[in-house]
Amino acid sequence: MARHARLLAPPPSPLKVGATPADDGRWWVDVSCRDQPGLLASITHALADHSLSVVEAVLATWDDGQVLDSFLV
Repeated sequence: MARHARLLAPPPSPLKVGATPADDGRWWVDVSCRDQPGLLASITHALADHSLSVVEAVLATWDDGQVLDSFLV
């Protein structure tokens, strides 16, 4: 939760990306920004372009339009 809080405060403008090693040698890629049409497709396309396979994903949105997407790759 601490790594997510760092991406969300202050609200991202226009985009914040963080990468944190997981305990098993994989990485968490966290993306925080304002929601927009096609956002999830754009993020997953960028991950695929770098040959990263998504093992797990956690997505959250808030009423103010802020988004936090976390991908275990």
